[in-house]
Amino acid sequence: MSFEHSDERIAKAQAALADLVATLSAQGLPAEALGYEQQILARYRELAAADPSRRGELASSMNNVAATLSELGRVAEALTLVEEAVALYRGLVAAGAGRYEPMLAAALSNLGTQLNRTGRPEEAWLMELEAVTLWRALVPADPGRLPSLAGSLSNLGIHAADLGRFETALQLEREALAIRRELVAADPGGFLADLCASLSNCGNRLGDLDRPEEALPLYEEAIAIRRELARDNPPRHLPSLASALFNLGMRLEELDRPADALVAGREAYDIRESLADDDLDRFLPWLGRSMAMVARLLGKLDRWEEAMPIVQEGHQVYTYLIQAGTPASYQDLGVFLSASADVHERLGFTDEARILHEELRLLDGLR
Repeated sequence: MSFEHSDERIAKAQAALADLVATLSAQGLPAEALGYEQQILARYRELAAADPSRRGELASSMNNVAATLSELGRVAEALTLVEEAVALYRGLVAAGAGRYEPMLAAALSNLGTQLNRTGRPEEAWLMELEAVTLWRALVPADPGRLPSLAGSLSNLGIHAADLGRFETALQLEREALAIRRELVAADPGGFLADLCASLSNCGNRLGDLDRPEEALPLYEEAIAIRRELARDNPPRHLPSLASALFNLGMRLEELDRPADALVAGREAYDIRESLADDDLDRFLPWLGRSMAMVARLLGKLDRWEEAMPIVQEGHQVYTYLIQAGTPASYQDLGVFLSASADVHERLGFTDEARILHEELRLLDGLR
């Protein structure tokens, strides 16, 4: 009878858990994946404590768990973990372990995302800029790193936009889009979701620059692809389809096409409502944004009575978000209160409208 060495058993168990995590993540089930990822992380902490040569595996596990926590809205926990991962990778690279440079770049990108989500865009920009620099240096020797470079360029564009550097943001996203088109041309099934992300991001950057007409075909292309992807894997792609539809609605509204905007906005609203039914805390903030948009567009079409039940439900949504401590930005809440006040005022509920306007003024004072 033969017995496997304990390290071999551990490796097999870790690999089995990793395969399960990959399957759950691909199916768009991050909450289900998280528990298994945390088991992997706990084991790597034990291994690295006993054997410092396992620090690279520990850092990788930290980065993976941080990404999942971020997807679930647990940003503070994600930030703590990814900072620890970056510190480990920096130590490994400084010690001459050049093979960890790609891992450091990926962790820096993740760190930039978490910093941005906690209201620290300048720090996020610096982390992502370092990641882009690393990927650019790695690509000539290994073109297989191009997808990572494209992703990092796209993230850097988002951070630039958050800092008000809209032209720079558009240039970065266009570079990412060009790379992703090449990747899809070489592997049509492999990078479609990433291509959709860049199409939508380019549309957003054009919107930032008051060029909504140019954004429309980009959103429409992204939506067409997302519909196909969502048919095969709804949990993974429906949230992004809703976002693309929502963004299309915003650009159409800017072009004074409220009827067309309402079609896109209503579909986004319906998708987000169904998603919130399954995962309330994750998708309710997005549903709140859609409620504000649909109510506003119905008003522009002089369909105020249809807007009233939406804003009434919206008040329940934002009350829940505030009481639950879910991050609901002042901007999102302000947009909703403004739409609700308009609906109440136009339907003759002047006292309620006055109270809403007062709440809006108080909110503006807190920003």
